[in-house]
Amino acid sequence: MSTSSTTKRVGLGLIAATLAAGLTMGSGISSVKADPTQLDAYVGMGSDTTQDVINAMSGFNYGLDYNAINSGSATGYKHIISFDATPPQTAGDNCITPVLNGPTFTRPNGSGGGRKALYNATSGVGAGWTGTTFTLDNSTVLPTCATLVNISGAVNFARSSSLGATGGTDEVYVPFGRDAVTFISYRPGGGTALATLTRKNLIDVYSSATKVTVVDPDGTGTVTIVPCGVQTSSGTMTFFRSATLSDSTKEPLAVATCTPTDASRLQESKGDQLKIKGDALYAAGTYLNDTQLVVIAPMAASAYIAQANSVSNPNGYSSVTLGGISDDGTTGTGGANLGSPTTGAAPNLAPNLTFYASSSLGRDVYNVFKRSSIINTGTGATLTNGLVALFLDTNVAANGTAGAPDNTSANNSSKLCQNSAVIEKFGFGQLSTCGDYSTARAWGSDAASA
Repeated sequence: MSTSSTTKRVGLGLIAATLAAGLTMGSGISSVKADPTQLDAYVGMGSDTTQDVINAMSGFNYGLDYNAINSGSATGYKHIISFDATPPQTAGDNCITPVLNGPTFTRPNGSGGGRKALYNATSGVGAGWTGTTFTLDNSTVLPTCATLVNISGAVNFARSSSLGATGGTDEVYVPFGRDAVTFISYRPGGGTALATLTRKNLIDVYSSATKVTVVDPDGTGTVTIVPCGVQTSSGTMTFFRSATLSDSTKEPLAVATCTPTDASRLQESKGDQLKIKGDALYAAGTYLNDTQLVVIAPMAASAYIAQANSVSNPNGYSSVTLGGISDDGTTGTGGANLGSPTTGAAPNLAPNLTFYASSSLGRDVYNVFKRSSIINTGTGATLTNGLVALFLDTNVAANGTAGAPDNTSANNSSKLCQNSAVIEKFGFGQLSTCGDYSTARAWGSDAASA
């Protein structure tokens, strides 16, 4: 739900006015039950990769209505609302006001930003959240809304497409789908797209400032690959660095030609921004033979599928080519041929589950919670509240095998996991571990305000 602070404040004000003007009727329905469900909904923010599927779970995304999930009668029919990682390009407002009479603050961008906001909202740290600036496609820089804001109570869960690195129990990662990360490419001078690389190619490209050449798909020599980086709070970027054996020192040097500063990095899942970078390099004549220039960037296969199937904003996906992996080993020989991350054709593109099952390029995606909000820290048992009902699987029945998950209501108590058709619509594979709450991390770097 991409919502500016102005719009959000107006909406909340209308809710408040409606409540003030309302009368309690003698029907046996309490005034609490008569309140709009959005008034006390659980608030989530963070990952760009999972924002659209979680928006759909809240009832609406990209012009399409969905059946909003709710926690059920025992926990007060609690709903969720979810804020996008970035503002609309036309909005010019990077500020959100998620809760009635709550603080206005800079929206968190990416998995890391969402987890940092969750820490600031749930750990009693008081004033601490600042957030980061955001650059629109027209190069307008949207400033942070305020510094060191107390956002206590304003965030209930974080969307995350990567795991935190620090071991511990402070934050619980609850998976709901399977994804894969690969590359997108764009060839500004024309010619056949670069549709396949090896994982070793990607390791060479993203772990060194030395440019990599590969055989030209047109059979006319070689093409030079120029890598571009996506914003550093992105869970996709964190995962991709790990998959390419790179890190926060090597990768910035490798992408310096395309994205020399943090401010110039691409927003993840936006093929149109990669095209802009490629066209600029081509126009500048940076390479002696620019027709052989190819720019690439990491991208979640789920995001590409959702865009191609018109359930998410297209963001220029048709301008770029989603890459397959011919060898997922680290040496360039002997690894598995994963093929394309997708099967079928738009508008019915679907995940290639063999690719998604890769231990190096496949990943689970999560919703993240402060442990004490869902688990009794004394007994280790789950609490009885809306968060648990919506996101956690507390049933003892098995949810199928890894190859054939069964997340029906008979097998999985999580209302989100039961909505498997929507999870698949947005390009994610089902998980037999959907709703599992055994994976935990310490706040670690997430305790640092963005």
